[in-house]
Amino acid sequence: QKYCDVLIEPGDAASSIDFGPTRDADSGAQQPLIYSHTDPVTLLDASEVVSREAARGLLKIKGDELAVLVQLGARNVSGNYDIVRETIDLLRQETRARIFLAQWEISDHSMALWDDVTPISLFPLGQYFRAFDFSISACGYNTAHETINAALPTIFVPEEEHLNDSQLTRAQYLEQQGAAFCVRVSDLSPLSAAVQSLCNRQNRAAMSEKLGLLQRPNGAQQAADMIADIPS
Repeated sequence: QKYCDVLIEPGDAASSIDFGPTRDADSGAQQPLIYSHTDPVTLLDASEVVSREAARGLLKIKGDELAVLVQLGARNVSGNYDIVRETIDLLRQETRARIFLAQWEISDHSMALWDDVTPISLFPLGQYFRAFDFSISACGYNTAHETINAALPTIFVPEEEHLNDSQLTRAQYLEQQGAAFCVRVSDLSPLSAAVQSLCNRQNRAAMSEKLGLLQRPNGAQQAADMIADIPS
């Protein structure tokens, strides 16, 4: 960064517990002339997220039908199928929900393996989050902040292989705020209780309220304005 005049760092809902290499990047002799933080940068503004009624109409979700989105990431690792299978098996046992399974273009393998599970590949998927009653999801930067913006109650199963993004730290922070559940791949046993909790309408409403407290404006415009103001 010593070669830069301006450095812009997108915010993160869990930035208060950041332990990564950029935590102290705005201090010290090598800091750039301008170091700026923005709110979390997301692909969509809150106004672009489709209403619950419109999204459920598009996905043909009936009335009060309980709809659950499973989006455990592309992962592309050998254990991903087992995690998805266990999750879907548990949802079948614990709920009468209609299960939607996100399909990722970058995934090496199709997960369209269950007759009673609806594959979904809409892009950007976050635009339709309000159609669902809750989700079971990985906790990457984009997905986590889209979940917050849509106030979608979620059980996060973070990917822990990433070297440059601690999904576990982000998921644990959101759980501490009462805004999500965090279940680790190494021990999926708490998943059942979390699913049972989110099958309760009042519990979902309480979690949505907590997520609403974490919502921030889209930092994309802030970053664009900063770049536009850089002297030529």
